[in-house]
Amino acid sequence: ISGGTYNSGAQGVGNFSFDGINDIVTISNDTSLAKSNLVTIAAIVEPTTLTGTQSIIGRYSSTGQYNYVLEFVNNNLRFTWIDSNGSTVRYITIDKTFNTGQKYFILAKLNSTSSRIHVDSRWENTYVGSSIASTAYVDTSAVVSIGGDSVNSTDYGNIKVYAAFIWNRLLGDDEIMGLNEAFKTIYGL
Repeated sequence: ISGGTYNSGAQGVGNFSFDGINDIVTISNDTSLAKSNLVTIAAIVEPTTLTGTQSIIGRYSSTGQYNYVLEFVNNNLRFTWIDSNGSTVRYITIDKTFNTGQKYFILAKLNSTSSRIHVDSRWENTYVGSSIASTAYVDTSAVVSIGGDSVNSTDYGNIKVYAAFIWNRLLGDDEIMGLNEAFKTIYGL
């Protein structure tokens, strides 16, 4: 943990607050998350600002690459990954109005045939980007970072993160809806 402030809450539901300058939580390498496809990434977030790039959670390499990242970019939610060739940036973006001070359950899935973003209780199907389907670059030495981009120091999030998750598989729609219902109760979405 570097600079992030933990705020405890009722019934153990707290959050990490990131100031958008240099705060980050880094989790050491876990090679089970080094997947080229079949990845689900999610977070419960409350944006403080929505201008610029606000990194939420991603898997970053010490070599200057990232595998995948979930972030707000100028009030749009974007899921970005590096293609399996190691150099082509691919992403999907949803054009949805987000509000500062409001909590959201956000989730993205990537497999070799599709990429999707889920917000709160529904799939958002408005994709804008360079590709919908692909596989991600695999770097077995990458670390997970929450609240900031451990590669590009200009992409720190000015955001509260209540929970963050990465699964090395695709969650099914029933699992996602179950999480969504549970998080409504736990986090007051």
